[in-house]
Amino acid sequence: MIIRVKEAGERVSTTDKSRTLRLVLAGTFALAAVAVFLWWWLTSTQNYKLQLPATEQAKLTATVLPIVESKLADTDSGERLACAIKILGTEPADARTADTVTTAYVQTLCATLDTAVRTESQQPAVVRLGTPAQVEVPGAAFYKERVQKLFPKRMQDAAFDAHNINQDAELEMRVKELAKPGKR
Repeated sequence: MIIRVKEAGERVSTTDKSRTLRLVLAGTFALAAVAVFLWWWLTSTQNYKLQLPATEQAKLTATVLPIVESKLADTDSGERLACAIKILGTEPADARTADTVTTAYVQTLCATLDTAVRTESQQPAVVRLGTPAQVEVPGAAFYKERVQKLFPKRMQDAAFDAHNINQDAELEMRVKELAKPGKR
């Protein structure tokens, strides 16, 4: 391949103009694609930031934790659960106090108590506060579709990523707390 530099005043062929135009268009398209990807990534990963201050999160956790433990336990068999939860989000999304929360989106890690073999399960859950309180979990069948149905769009990434949350220490503390005499 021979590369020749054009002399001053020499005319540029239409082939050279066409090639330059194609390169400019391809570069513009590539930059636009990168910009769209960055916008999507930044907005999708920031939609689920919890608005509750830490003290209000603690109050909400204290309210939601016993509800999760009682509703997820198999009460017919007398099973008891100890759970650790992490609040992922709330309804209303901009709630600033625990008292204004109507629904809590949580990550649960639960262990059976008083059984020969301890089993544990970790899953996202929707806790609807009210009378009576309700807890819904996606379950194993059709997991993706159930998460999409139970969790609002802004919370779905958090629900799918929740399995990465390490709650082992909190669960062990809760197991010890519930194992104390008189804690049933």
